[in-house]
Amino acid sequence: MQESPLVVEHCNDLTIVRFAFENLADGNRARATAEALLSFGTIVRPEKTIVDFSNVNMISPKVINALLELRKQMTSFGGQVKIAGLSTGVREVFQILHLDGSVFEIHNSTTGAERAFRKNEPGVRKA
Repeated sequence: MQESPLVVEHCNDLTIVRFAFENLADGNRARATAEALLSFGTIVRPEKTIVDFSNVNMISPKVINALLELRKQMTSFGGQVKIAGLSTGVREVFQILHLDGSVFEIHNSTTGAERAFRKNEPGVRKA
């Protein structure tokens, strides 16, 4: 039985997506991960998602394209996606591609991303 490339956790109104593989640059793993991300966005349609890269040390263009498509899918129905836990190498890829800050909101940890979602909730006072 093949291991699922994504580990999905639901915490109240947040969905946290983690990756089962450290190396998302490997052809088969990259393809499986990209397909899983696209299916996740289509089937689950979460309102608030944190994509946690804390255990990922390499990423392929195929996975980045799937993340961009996931973001597009989610914004089409009012959902939001935040990125967390990028390693130095993966963060550099996001910076080179100008995806940090302008396309994806990136946080050092899932806790930071959760706080950012909470700040935007109605009735929550901003600090």
